[in-house]
Amino acid sequence: MDFKRITSGFIVGLVLIVILLIPYNIITGLLFTLIAIVGMHEYLGAISKVCKPVKWVAYLSCAAAGEAAAVYLN
Repeated sequence: MDFKRITSGFIVGLVLIVILLIPYNIITGLLFTLIAIVGMHEYLGAISKVCKPVKWVAYLSCAAAGEAAAVYLN
């Protein structure tokens, strides 16, 4: 097992618990953005052995989608 993947999954699980406990929409949107970026980081790490993705575009799209969700929640 890859310790780094287990650790990042544990951190994301803790962030999801915090999302469920915090009623503030702006914090929920920011944490959603953080989860999207962490997920994209894991995905890009998995496929980078096969191809060379443009990472900044992927991170930018995750941040834009997360911030759009934060605005929509307010």
